[in-house]
Amino acid sequence: MIVEFRKNRIVIYALALVGSVVFVSFYGGPLPYVLLYASVLLLPLSIAYTIINYVNLKVYQEIDSVKVVRNELHSYRATIENAGILPVYKLGIYLYEDRCTLANLSSNQLYSLNSKEKLELKSEVTCKYAGAYFVGIEKISLVDPFGIYQVTLDVPYHFRAVVSPQITDVASHAIEIENIFNNRGLRSDTLVQEIPGSDIRPYAVGDSLHSINWKVSAKVGDIMVRLPDNMERQTVTMLLLADEKEEDKYTLTALKRRDFFLEFIVSAAWYFASQEMPVKFIYPAGKVSQFRVDSKKSFLEFYSIVADGIFYNSPSVYQDLKNALNNQGKGVYGEDTWIVVKENPKENEEFCRIC
Repeated sequence: MIVEFRKNRIVIYALALVGSVVFVSFYGGPLPYVLLYASVLLLPLSIAYTIINYVNLKVYQEIDSVKVVRNELHSYRATIENAGILPVYKLGIYLYEDRCTLANLSSNQLYSLNSKEKLELKSEVTCKYAGAYFVGIEKISLVDPFGIYQVTLDVPYHFRAVVSPQITDVASHAIEIENIFNNRGLRSDTLVQEIPGSDIRPYAVGDSLHSINWKVSAKVGDIMVRLPDNMERQTVTMLLLADEKEEDKYTLTALKRRDFFLEFIVSAAWYFASQEMPVKFIYPAGKVSQFRVDSKKSFLEFYSIVADGIFYNSPSVYQDLKNALNNQGKGVYGEDTWIVVKENPKENEEFCRIC
């Protein structure tokens, strides 16, 4: 809460109060005392008026989608209602301008509401960062009826947006498959996948329609299928070490850091999914959780939860993730190649490390 007093009004009020005291001292009688009581009670009544207005002020915010994508336009609506019987004058709104853009709205705009009146504000909103955080109206300001002070308060109801990251090539160079398995000489467990080979034979009942070679079948006049070949696929595990400092996660610096962290994760998941290489993510979701991405379908499932699905419930979860990394070095998880991504690395640490 921030209270700003208007100096000229304070001076006028102080002079009126002193004048009423002097008036009572010299003259007495009903009128001087009425003026004195009015001067004394003016400020407490103004404070009570402000408190009543704030209690009866309702602010509702919404976006046209449950989840939005960073930097995409979405419809935004805010409804401000004065549920009390006292009018609200010079109501100011302050926006989260550091993390979202509202096309038709700006901070310091003033509105007035009569008793039981509603005000509807519509705009287009763009969220600047991926993650889950408050957007829209951050604070409101109220002015007392006599203009002596202005108080700025948190909005009664904050609106939390879930913003999905964009898929880019930010991770492709850091985790390029050739770099992982050839240049670094790392080994991983392999999975065998059947793919259509070059040898052919006549079609038999039970053969997959996808294995039919239509060109050869047209030439020989009989249905021919391609014999399957075995293709080895490497396996990768990505350990996501999110920042364990939960107390400052809504600061602008933390939002930017989380934005890059999430963009890197989904870009890596998409890269592996498009290469048909299975990748297992180990990450905090209140507890240590795992998610396997081995197709575009599973990627979409992972993408839908990553924006607000990475968090800690207790400091012990972060330690459990560190223990998982130590166990990997002991061979507990087999021969998977591990990629460790740290949301907030220290000066001597890498953001992305292959081990």
